[in-house]
Amino acid sequence: MVEDQSPIPDQLVRVRGKIALLQVQEKALRDILISDPSARMGGEYVAQVRDLATYRVSGKTLRKAAPEVFAQFATETVVKQVWLIRKEVSDDA
Repeated sequence: MVEDQSPIPDQLVRVRGKIALLQVQEKALRDILISDPSARMGGEYVAQVRDLATYRVSGKTLRKAAPEVFAQFATETVVKQVWLIRKEVSDDA
């Protein structure tokens, strides 16, 4: 594999683009498996489709309705985000 010599932010944009395309492909395949039971038998894998119920609690709503409960159980999580912003190209460049 040839190593990419372009700047890291440019590499990351390309990787994210590839991931986005793969996510579109994944959704299309999942939709087929959900809607067509005959498509679930593969050569190496069998797809199982199940319903899964989940529940989520809105922190904002809970804080408003029961601030003491929110304060007792809430924990803070810090996540680093990487934003990629296209640089403006000047006419002089």
